[in-house]
Amino acid sequence: MIRQFLLLALICAGMAGVASAQMSGTYTVNNAGGANFTSLGAAFTALETQGVNGAVVIEIYDDGGTYTTTNEYALGTGNGTTTAAAVSGLSATNTLTIRAASGENPVFSGSSAISKFGTSYTGTIAFANTSYTTVEGLTVLGGTSFGIHLYSDTTTTNFTVRRCTVYNCGVGIYLYGNGGTVNNSFVENNFVYNCPVTGSFASFSQGAIGFRRPSSVTLQHNTVVRNSGTTYGAYGWSGGTSYKPTFRYNIGIAQVSGSKCISNDTTGMLPTVCDYNCWYFTGGATFHSNTAYSTFSAWQTAGFDANGMNTNPLLTSTSTSGTDLHLQSSSPCIDAATTSSFNIDIDGDSRPNGSARDIGGDEFVPAGPTITLNTNTLALGTTTQGTAGSAASYKVTGSLLTGNTTITAPTDVQIKLSTDTTWGTTIVVPVGSGNWGPLTVD
Repeated sequence: MIRQFLLLALICAGMAGVASAQMSGTYTVNNAGGANFTSLGAAFTALETQGVNGAVVIEIYDDGGTYTTTNEYALGTGNGTTTAAAVSGLSATNTLTIRAASGENPVFSGSSAISKFGTSYTGTIAFANTSYTTVEGLTVLGGTSFGIHLYSDTTTTNFTVRRCTVYNCGVGIYLYGNGGTVNNSFVENNFVYNCPVTGSFASFSQGAIGFRRPSSVTLQHNTVVRNSGTTYGAYGWSGGTSYKPTFRYNIGIAQVSGSKCISNDTTGMLPTVCDYNCWYFTGGATFHSNTAYSTFSAWQTAGFDANGMNTNPLLTSTSTSGTDLHLQSSSPCIDAATTSSFNIDIDGDSRPNGSARDIGGDEFVPAGPTITLNTNTLALGTTTQGTAGSAASYKVTGSLLTGNTTITAPTDVQIKLSTDTTWGTTIVVPVGSGNWGPLTVD
């Protein structure tokens, strides 16, 4: 009996050890089932309960449709409270990445996540003191106070929001240092729109992408449109003149009266670096909340955006319905981020597509040509070599980099798909004695 009791005790201890094993490796979230977790909130609870002892990747699938967020969607605090529930083990080696799985577009909607700052500060997805964390590839909407939010009352470092689309939230992306700072963190390659800068964090954030006490934060390759709300900016920060973020390769549009491209709560709050940005304000909007920089020329005179521009970036649509922040083919932002080293955009498209990277979250990639074959000729995907007296006629049409140009191939040709820096399309024409020479469509 004693031996049976001891054996049972050992088994129970072993089971407890398995249940509380620290997390490491890749885990999946799918609200249609068949994954490690059915919600990101459940994954957050596991991280808080178990901690990490290696790099952790949470990959999210969209098979079950939109995720409705709950109070579990606040990593670093107890569900529905402001009580700390830290993720133990996070470090420069034991990083946490929360991202869309390849080819997926997970959407998160709701306003039940509570900021550690207070229970009345609610939004879609919240984090508290989670260093070495990256959020990537999510679509977020519906947060009353925020869409994606980090709260830091210690020193939080290496927090990144990348390639996310945030809209219909009070504030889109908000990093808040309160009694602590946000260090070496990045907001990059995001789209933010229809965020009126309202709700409990409006005055602290000052913008649709906003910061409070950003000790060393970099914003790069974002596209933000203030197409709703009548106060504050597309970008903003607060907390004192010693906090100086870096701005590079961003697009900021203020198109409603009373809004600004940049907004601060203290005179003299200036960025460390601000260059290669495109700013556009119209309809009663202004460039900056500080009257000393109410015009773009005054901003440049102060030493900022020497390589920036004050012009319409020509996005596809900035209206409040059917918003599309991708660049049009004639956008002045194309090839204008000449010092950027980014290799990917919000859609996963490679940068650069042209001679240099594009300003903003989108890298413009023209639509490739369509190949139409005449009746009774080759099936697409096969090849042939013409013989004397025979003819195989093909037509290639598409939008070239130089404009909408129709390309018509000569007769006796082979058309094949291959790797090419512009289109991946090559026309091969006969060159004497049955030899073939490549002619690449540029």
